[in-house]
Amino acid sequence: MIKEIQENRTHKITFRLNDREVRFLDEFSQSTGISRSDTPRKLIRKIQGDVTIVKTDKLLKTLNSLVAEQGRVNNNINQLANHANQYSKVEDLDPKIFA
Repeated sequence: MIKEIQENRTHKITFRLNDREVRFLDEFSQSTGISRSDTPRKLIRKIQGDVTIVKTDKLLKTLNSLVAEQGRVNNNINQLANHANQYSKVEDLDPKIFA
């Protein structure tokens, strides 16, 4: 399918951008890992509903925060398990520890 799309590219379109727009295009292309020339093509296909563009920098930041939160949850579970394992009888457990 990709080969078919590349073979049918017979139209050359040229347009001008200001400095701010060029910086945005370059930063967006770099953050998504898509070449500068493929970015408008993929955006056009995205509008048509064919392609998903993922901003990897935002995705990585979100994943990092989720991993950090998961680490905190795991730490809390381990602490609760350690407290529970210190007692041999359920009656000896202090409810304040788990509150």
